[in-house]
Amino acid sequence: VGFNEDSLMNVNGLPPFIEENFIQLKSRLVLPPMIGDSIKVSDTIYVKQKIRWQVWTYHNNHTRINGISLGFMSAPELGNRNVTTNGLKFEAIGTSVVLPIAIPMATIYSFFSLPEIVRERNRYSYNNDDENESSGIGDGRKEVEYARYKYKNRMMTTNGIDFSTLGSYSENAVVNGFSIGGLAHGGHRMNGLSVAGLSSMQGYMNGMQIGGILAVSPVVNGLQISSVFSYSHQMNGVQVGLINNSSFQIKGIQLGGFNRTGEIHGLQIGIFNNAKILKGIQIGIWNKNKKRSLPFINWGF
Repeated sequence: VGFNEDSLMNVNGLPPFIEENFIQLKSRLVLPPMIGDSIKVSDTIYVKQKIRWQVWTYHNNHTRINGISLGFMSAPELGNRNVTTNGLKFEAIGTSVVLPIAIPMATIYSFFSLPEIVRERNRYSYNNDDENESSGIGDGRKEVEYARYKYKNRMMTTNGIDFSTLGSYSENAVVNGFSIGGLAHGGHRMNGLSVAGLSSMQGYMNGMQIGGILAVSPVVNGLQISSVFSYSHQMNGVQVGLINNSSFQIKGIQLGGFNRTGEIHGLQIGIFNNAKILKGIQIGIWNKNKKRSLPFINWGF
């Protein structure tokens, strides 16, 4: 799947020479993400949903189920497009059945890709002279925006409870309510409470996210908890974990063993705290920001 790297960036409407010497535009043109794979024309057009009552399968496109929806896995390719469940969505198996294969493969890929990832992060690291500059590399926002455009009129929405025996992940899934995944759970947007035995991965998280080992969401408004690693790009609320990383900004509290963020407006409490820009207080064994490094307590306002 291809993705236009500049699609989320402001694009100049006129050449720099003309803007600097003759005329300036009041606003910049913002381009939507470019979709690199093929989409059926019929999937880009709104289709009225068929109404089904009591019990029905969610493997049926353009359907609104009022009651209980049943199925085996959740994925747009399995006929889960433009489907709404008002009640209980029950997934018997779940796409997390592939985790025993996916985790070793992801580990091997990460090992060989680490040098390149480090180089890219160093290239786009914070500029000390510009407090508003962000890395923008690997934060997940582009993938989230990509899914929003790709699956427009093709979202799978649950208003109520989304339950999967092993856990599920579908990039077109939206849950308003409560989601439970035995091993993992993930989707495009979660408004409410998300609980997973191993990992919870959401595009946008509004509410409480709990992952046994891993909790990941590019944008979090609320509470994010995991026993090992919690990650966000933009965090508004509280982030808890052994290792916490909010790559761009956090407005609230980071509580854990090792805390890292680009910019924090609030409080960091941990063994080691690292913030490029600190507008608040750091409490820990060692506290670092771009102005100073101190033991026990550090501050910046």
